[in-house]
Amino acid sequence: MPVCLIGMGSNLGDRRRHLQKALGAMQQAARMGDVQVSPWFANSSVGGPVESAPFLNGVVRFWTSDSPYELFRNLRQVEDWLGRTRDQWWGPRTIDLDLLLYGDLVLHDPDLTIPHPWMLLRPFVLWPTIQVAGELCHPHLGWSMRSFWHHWVHSPPSIAVWLTSELDPPSWLIEPMALSHDESPVPIKVWGRSDQRMSTTGSVPRPTVLVILAGRKSPALYRSVLARRVIGGGVPRGGVPRGGVLRKKGGPDESPRRDANPAHDGAAQLHRLAAGVPHLIIDTTDAAKAHQQFLAVVESLLEFRRMGGTPVTCAN
Repeated sequence: MPVCLIGMGSNLGDRRRHLQKALGAMQQAARMGDVQVSPWFANSSVGGPVESAPFLNGVVRFWTSDSPYELFRNLRQVEDWLGRTRDQWWGPRTIDLDLLLYGDLVLHDPDLTIPHPWMLLRPFVLWPTIQVAGELCHPHLGWSMRSFWHHWVHSPPSIAVWLTSELDPPSWLIEPMALSHDESPVPIKVWGRSDQRMSTTGSVPRPTVLVILAGRKSPALYRSVLARRVIGGGVPRGGVPRGGVLRKKGGPDESPRRDANPAHDGAAQLHRLAAGVPHLIIDTTDAAKAHQQFLAVVESLLEFRRMGGTPVTCAN
């Protein structure tokens, strides 16, 4: 049976009580065995509204005979039971339950993505994870959770940004002062377009993370290209298609623009940039949300840097 990880968090009311009640309800609703719970970790909100209260977070490790969809439904029911509302994206919440890993499963659909796309970039998720599952490996990159922690806290933070062919650089991406957060700026290098290869805040000889800013039609295609690079070990059979992304048979709506330049927006170049580097795909359809997510990446890298120089304290 698959080993699973669930991330837990709360920043409203009696946080510890909410987490303990959620844990008990999860064990009643789902088939869970060999349950291991990390220490609770107190931390500030990353990526949410500025006025958000601090969070208490933890991670649960267990095996299950439930399907991922059954598990996901059970988590949603527990959240609803504890008064979770979803009227504000990344807003305050009584309880937050995220399915982080489900064995070696890789799944992308509108309601559920496994592995959770943000789990590696959230200090408040990764630190509790290594307390109970440091040896588990990420299905895409093959690194252990402990290796990711070492990567974030010991590597100088830097970001490589890949712009898909249909996008112009967002204004917030070329304003380095907006990214400094009163600390040394995180170097950011933009790639992917022949007319927009630029360094916004310094050189990035070896990025610690790759962020792909994708348009409305691109996220699924870029996930497919990156998955074939990591799992299949190379460029997809048939070579690099026009625009550098995979075409779906009979799916013209998923095709990239025909005027894309494969020399600068090709899969081969993206593979070289992504080799051995954690990556995140941000859908830019909602510009404000995309900006918020990118700032959360920067904030997380700065938080990892701070945590690398100071001991992590538990809230138990």
